[in-house]
Amino acid sequence: MVQSGPISPILDTDRGRGLILMRALMDEVTVEQGNAGTTVYLKARIF
Repeated sequence: MVQSGPISPILDTDRGRGLILMRALMDEVTVEQGNAGTTVYLKARIF
C-alpha cells in the first residue's frame, strides 16, 4: 500500500485502528515513511 500526502489527524474515536488490526492479523507489518509518502508492507504465511 502506498499513501501520498500528509497523514490526517484522528478526529473520530471510531477511526485509527488500521495498524492495530494489521498487526493482529499479519505475521509482520513494516511502516516506512519517505518523501513520496508512507509505505506499509504486510507479510502473512500461507498455509
